[in-house]
Amino acid sequence: MKLKLARVTPRSCNLRRLLFNQNNIKPMNSEYTASNIRVLTDAEIIERQPFVLIHEIARKYSQPTTFIERGFEVCFRLSIPPDYFINRYILKADIPEMPEFTATYIDLMREQRNQ
Repeated sequence: MKLKLARVTPRSCNLRRLLFNQNNIKPMNSEYTASNIRVLTDAEIIERQPFVLIHEIARKYSQPTTFIERGFEVCFRLSIPPDYFINRYILKADIPEMPEFTATYIDLMREQRNQ
């Protein structure tokens, strides 16, 4: 089965306007120098890059990375902090179950199986 792709030109979409709109271009106030580079602390890395936290948890608690990735994805979909998943399912804390979390986790597993 062949897919017919539409030809996209700058006139056929708003991409050109979005890319070259003068309101979107902000001038730099200063020169970019080595002083603009900053090394992040471990806490800042974990805060900005959740995959680092996922791999740290997997290593520390000997859990499969895919299990933890799914848990974080469910938390993201439900707009809840990943602390719920970590405390309830990794650390086995006595936290009441959220039926929405369980249902979303099952839906996510079905989605991944059907891919």
